[in-house]
Amino acid sequence: MPNLSNDRVIESAREAAKIEFMCREDDTAPPPVATAELREGRWVAVMPHGGYTYRVDDEAQAKLFKEVFDAHVADLCGG
Repeated sequence: MPNLSNDRVIESAREAAKIEFMCREDDTAPPPVATAELREGRWVAVMPHGGYTYRVDDEAQAKLFKEVFDAHVADLCGG
């Protein structure tokens, strides 16, 4: 697997946040948050809706994805 740039991780997190926002069924619920997990020896960011994963190079990128995702979806939700 080629190394991902942090810019690509940030761009993907923002896109995932937009998709997650569009999938929301309850506008009064708290904004969804992603998780950073080690699965089968690889770091992934896990989306709250459907448990989709985004594979990254390491823990730092997984946490970066989560941070950007959470902040962007909160902004989209008006928070």
